Parts: sequence; C-alpha cells; structure tokens
Amino acid sequence: MEIVGITLTNEELRQRRRVIDLKAQIKGKFLKGPIPWLLIQRATLSESRTQALPTYLVIWFLAQMNGSPRVKFQHCRMKELGISRRATYRAIKQLEKNGLITVLRHKGQSPIVTLLNCQEEGLNTSGGQI
Repeated sequence: MEIVGITLTNEELRQRRRVIDLKAQIKGKFLKGPIPWLLIQRATLSESRTQALPTYLVIWFLAQMNGSPRVKFQHCRMKELGISRRATYRAIKQLEKNGLITVLRHKGQSPIVTLLNCQEEGLNTSGGQI
C-alpha cells in the first residue's frame, strides 16, 4: 500500500493498525511518563510511614494534566485513593523535606505545589526527554 509516496508492506501496515488499536483502548486516567526511578526512590524515603509516594504521583499527574510543574493541590484526588487529608499533609511535608517539591500555603486554601528536580532529571513539564 502506498501512502503519500511511502510504500508500506502488509506487515508494517498491520503493526501500525495494532498501535492505533492500543491507543484507542486507553480510557480514563493514567500517568504520563517516564517518571525517573530516582524521583520515585526519593519520594519513598521517609522516617515514618507516610503516603509520600502516592501523593507524589498525584502531584505528577496534576502537573502533566496542567502542563506545568506548578499546580494547585486537589485533595479529591487523594480521596479517590482512600488517603485522608491529615495523611496527605504529612506526605506533602515529607516530600518537601526530601527536596522533591516546594509548597506555598495559604490559610483556608489548597496548597500550591511545585515539582522540583524535573529539569535536573532531564524532564520537561510534559514528561518527555529534553
């Protein structure tokens, strides 16, 4: 088959259809990666049992959706994972202590969280390689 001056074999055509079919199957929420393993390791470092890793992944998810490393934290995302508000605040403090995020807090409002180290790890805000 020839498409705009490109000749494809039947096998190449089948491969392209498989990729398109797989993309069509992805529905609902998903994390956009790659997420560097070093960042995941740093998110799990803690002196006590916190929900730091799922909190970090929620922040990553929000950053990818907004296309910016700076996001307004949404507690409803943590509720979806069954994590309490108090545990979330502890996790945010732990992530801040581990140097993965910075937090702007305003009384009575959700915190503004900024992902750090994205540029150091070779990531842009869309999660791809720089």
